Amino acid sequence: MLRARGFATRCRDAFAAAATLEPENISYQRALAQFHIQAPAIAGGDRKEALLIAQRIRQFDALQSDLLEPLKASSQDQRILAEINKLSI
Repeated sequence: MLRARGFATRCRDAFAAAATLEPENISYQRALAQFHIQAPAIAGGDRKEALLIAQRIRQFDALQSDLLEPLKASSQDQRILAEINKLSI
């Protein structure tokens, strides 16, 4: 279990580094967002962070951002997204 969590942390860090080095690269941004969607919180997953990444992706490519649309399905995610939108205005 600890080995898997360590591997997940290294993957998240690698995805984040790639996305930071090339913020306009949609593939890197999507990989990081998908990690945050799929990984449990104990392994570093964070749905709020995935929503923020989806908003960044939308700046470059609305279609790619729309592929992350399942994130916005739950009412909790809708509230998070609304709060993020308030902060970005």
